[in-house]
Amino acid sequence: MGITTSNNLAVFFKYKNLTKASIVSSPLKRAAQTAEIIARKLKTSVVYDSRLSERDFGELTGFLFEEVRDKVLSQRICGFENDNQLRDRIKNFWNDLVQDSSLENKTIVIVTHSLVINMLLSLINYKYDLDDSKMNHKRVYNVRTAKGTVVSVNSVLLDE
Repeated sequence: MGITTSNNLAVFFKYKNLTKASIVSSPLKRAAQTAEIIARKLKTSVVYDSRLSERDFGELTGFLFEEVRDKVLSQRICGFENDNQLRDRIKNFWNDLVQDSSLENKTIVIVTHSLVINMLLSLINYKYDLDDSKMNHKRVYNVRTAKGTVVSVNSVLLDE
C-alpha cells in the first residue's frame, strides 16, 4: 500500500470516528509503515504480531518469483510455509483476537498483507458471501464479532 493510500485510510478511520481504535500489524516493513501512518493520524500506537506476517518462503525469502519458479511450483523448499501451516497461524491469531473479552466492543484495525487478509476472510467466508474478486488492498473490511462469533461482515472500497 502506498503512502497516499495509507494517508487516505487514516483519514477514513478518523472520519468514521475510530480515533480510539487499537492497531495490530504485521511487523514486516510495508504493513508496519502503513500502520504507523494510521497510528500517527489517530494518535495511537501499534502492536506488532508476527502471526500477521506474510507467508514464510524459507530459503527462497528475498528472491524474485521468476528466479525460483520451479522450486515454488514443486513446493520443494526448505522452510516453506504451506497453506495449512499459514491457515493455522492466521486462525490462531483470529481466535485469540475474538476470544479476548477485554477487546469486546472495541475497534481493532488489522494491518497485514493481501495473502493474510484473504486467509482471514476465507476463515469466515463460509458464512458470509464475500466476493473474492472484490478483495484488494484498497478495500476496508469491517468484521463485527460478539462473544467470539462473527456477526457481520461489510466492506468499503477506498478511493485513491
